[in-house]
Amino acid sequence: MSLPFEVAPLTAAHARAAHGLTVAVGWAHRYEDWLFALAIGRGLGAFDSAGALRGALMWFPYGEAFATICPSSEQTGRSEVSVNGGFGASRLSV
Repeated sequence: MSLPFEVAPLTAAHARAAHGLTVAVGWAHRYEDWLFALAIGRGLGAFDSAGALRGALMWFPYGEAFATICPSSEQTGRSEVSVNGGFGASRLSV
């Protein structure tokens, strides 16, 4: 199965785009929050063919893994990018 996105690690260089995703879905994360999260956690991004960030997943290795997933507003609810039928906070084993 071919995915419509390329998945690649997120870095601090992606903080502005990731902040745009959370603003678009109404989350209160600030740009500075993304910089902090990317400094202490690990992230993956879903990038479209033009290189635009369309979704982000962050996890923070501390005991039982915890991840937060944020899609772009136009991707929310699409089955090929959903986890357990939807987005939001999701517990993962990584």
